[in-house]
Amino acid sequence: MDTLENNCNNALVDNSVNLHPEGFEGTYGCMFTFDEKEAKNHLRYKMKVKHTGRLEGYFNTYTLNRDKKTYINDSEPDSFIDKLAMEVSSVLYPLQIKTLQDGTFLSVVNFEEIKERWYKKKAEIQEKYKGAVVEKYIQLTSNSLYSQEVLNEKMAKDWFVNLYFSSLYKWYSDDCYVFEHIQYPIAGTTTAVNYNVTKKIGTEDMTQAVGLMIEIKGEIEEERCILDIEQGLDFSYNKLINPQEKELKGNVNITYLLNKQTGVIEGCEGVFSTEFTPPKKTTVQLFLLEKNEMSYGQDQEQGKENKKNFWSTLFKR
Repeated sequence: MDTLENNCNNALVDNSVNLHPEGFEGTYGCMFTFDEKEAKNHLRYKMKVKHTGRLEGYFNTYTLNRDKKTYINDSEPDSFIDKLAMEVSSVLYPLQIKTLQDGTFLSVVNFEEIKERWYKKKAEIQEKYKGAVVEKYIQLTSNSLYSQEVLNEKMAKDWFVNLYFSSLYKWYSDDCYVFEHIQYPIAGTTTAVNYNVTKKIGTEDMTQAVGLMIEIKGEIEEERCILDIEQGLDFSYNKLINPQEKELKGNVNITYLLNKQTGVIEGCEGVFSTEFTPPKKTTVQLFLLEKNEMSYGQDQEQGKENKKNFWSTLFKR
C-alpha cells in the first residue's frame, strides 16, 4: 500500500498515527460481553474521558469518570454482591491517569486521593454490612490499594483502560502495519496474557469515508498453560511438572476507529476468543456517544452519516 497522506488528515502523516487530544472531553458507551458455554453476561456503563494536560511534552494526563448507573444484563445490580462491587469500585472515580506519547497507560496520578476515598467508604460499608463475605471483599480492595504500583497493575488490567489507552500512536511501515507483543486481561486478576499481534492501518477509502481505522489481529503466545491460568498463577508451573498439559490458545480481533483530524478514539470493538474448556469469548465495545465539539474544531458534515452507519452495523454483530 502506498503511503497514506491527506491534507485534511492530521492524525495520519507519512504513516505515523498521531494524537491531538487537547481540549477533548467525551462520553463513551461501554459494553462488555462474557460468553462461556451456555451463559452470556453483559456489563454496560458510560465513561467520561477528559484530557487534562500534557507533561514534559511527552506524557498526557486524563480524568475518567464512570457513570453511577451500571447495568448487568440490562438491569441495575440487584444482588448483594453486585451492589457491593459497584459501591466499592466507585472510590476509583474520578480517576486521574498518565499515559505515554504512544497512548499507553502508564500510571494513576491521584493515588492518595483514591486511598482517602476508600478509607471513608470502607467505614461506611462496615457500618452498614456485616459478615465474612463483606470483610473478605474489603480486604481484597485494601490489598489492591496497598501501593501506587499495585493499583497501577490493577488498572492496567481494567478492560476500558487497557483498550482505550493502548499503543496506537506511532510510526507504521510503508505497508501500514507493525508487529507487536502485547498483553490483554483475559485471565481476570492474574497477570495479563501475552499475544503476538499485527496492527494495520485501514485503507485510504475507509479513512476518507468514516475515519482512521486500525485493525489488530493476533494469537496468544503464552508460557503459562490452561491449568496455570485456571489456578490463577502468574507464572508457568504445571507444564514443568506435566509437559502434556494443554497450551493456552486463542486469538484477538480488534477494530479501532479514530477521528481522522485528532486521532481520538471514536469507537472500538475487541473480540477475544480463548480455547478453555469450555471455550470462552469476551467482547468489548466502546463507542463515543457525546463529545465537546471544541476539541474537534470545525467538524465536517461529510462522512458523518457513513460513520453512523458503520458503527450501527458493527455494534449489531
